This record gives sequence, structure tokens and C-alpha cells, in this order.
Amino acid sequence: MSTVVNGIEITSKQEESFRSQFKIGDADSCWLWTGKPRPDGYGRVYIGKKPTTTTGPHRLALAFSTGVDPAGYEVCHSCDTPLCVNPAHLFLGTKTDNMRDCVSKGRHIPMRGEANGKAKLTAEIVIGIRWSHESGEPIKKIARRLGIDHKTVRDIVKRRRWTHV
Repeated sequence: MSTVVNGIEITSKQEESFRSQFKIGDADSCWLWTGKPRPDGYGRVYIGKKPTTTTGPHRLALAFSTGVDPAGYEVCHSCDTPLCVNPAHLFLGTKTDNMRDCVSKGRHIPMRGEANGKAKLTAEIVIGIRWSHESGEPIKKIARRLGIDHKTVRDIVKRRRWTHV
């Protein structure tokens, strides 16, 4: 029986190579994949005939153990260990399932304010926006002065954005 992952048939040589990259422990412990992890902590394994086609080792592990191609699904970790390939710790789910699991375990920490890499404002500017508005400056004038959308200024003033400041 051949294994298919993300619609790509895995060769026996690829399966053998994959299986050599972790040690099977007891059923309750994490079986850690020993390849080089990416910066996000997850691994990448080359699959298929094109050397640029990759997948996560956890996806391979679940496919090998169940015979089910995980294409179109997330392969989630009940153990929350990105390099774990123990099939007992893996389950198929949707992106929503994965996020619910993350939130239910208290791992989802939203990046608020300046900690968010996409933030264009600082707490100091937000305080200044509120102070300027309380002092009588119109929202649209504040927005023009700062070069930001007036709806953003309105939401800051009404405390719908930057609520933690």
C-alpha cells in the first residue's frame, strides 16, 4: 500500500528516510523528529519527485499511521510539541479546530499594540490622539495630521482600538 500526502505519493525510500529521523518511544511520550526545524519550530520534509515539494513530518506520520491523506486539513498536536510525530498525539482538524484547541489551552496570545509587528502607532501616539480629541481637535483633522485614516482615529477615541491603553 502506498502512502499519499497532500496528493503526492511517498516512495518507500522517502518513508525509510523519514522513519530514520525519529525514535519510537512509549505510546504516551512524544516521538521527536530530529531533522532541522524551521524558525517557527516545525519541521519540513521533502516529498515527491520535485526537490522543492515539502510537508511537515507530523503530516507524514499521521498519513503513515492511518493511511489517510491529510490534504485540505490541519494535522494538530494534542501535545503541543511541533516536532512530535507520535500518531497518538496527532489528529486531523480544520484551521478553526486548530485555533479552538490553541485558545482552549491558553496558548493563543494576541499581539496587542506595539507588540504587534504590523502596528503603525505607539501607545504614546494613541494617548496623544485621545488627548487632542478631548481638547477639541476634530477626528478628521487629527487623522490628516498623523496621516492615518479617520476611522482609525475614531475607533481609538471611542476605545474600540488600543483598548489596553
